[in-house]
Amino acid sequence: MIPFDQDKRGGPVLVGVDGSAHSEAAVAFAFDEAAVRGVNLVALMAFDGWARQGFGSRPITFDGSASQEERAVLSEQLAGWCDKYPDVQVDEQVFRGRAADCLLGYAGHAPLQLQPQSIVVGSRGRGGLTGLLLGSTSQAVIAHATCPVMVVRPSTS
Repeated sequence: MIPFDQDKRGGPVLVGVDGSAHSEAAVAFAFDEAAVRGVNLVALMAFDGWARQGFGSRPITFDGSASQEERAVLSEQLAGWCDKYPDVQVDEQVFRGRAADCLLGYAGHAPLQLQPQSIVVGSRGRGGLTGLLLGSTSQAVIAHATCPVMVVRPSTS
């Protein structure tokens, strides 16, 4: 594992977005991190309509024609943060597929200068045996990312 302060990549901060409160905490942290580091932010929303319908997941694909619903959720979750951090340039990406696969795929296939220097994800807090049995986006990203990963939980106050 690479210590966070020793990773010298100049690429963006990559954040996973899904419209939830868990995601909101990750977005807040990612914007702050991008501002402090003076880098861009890539906000990636992954969805798998097939999985929601009970089918197996499909391969990861960039979705240039993503449904208005997914694009609206992504834009809505970023709106206030873009106003608060006007100097942070944001690239909104929508992919079809499992969130962990999409985040890792984006990070691993980006050109070298655009590879993220860090990945920020939210956590639903499913720890212990439940997390092991059901899987978890944050667990998969931590296990397979080639850059530092921050898992952010919403504040309890």
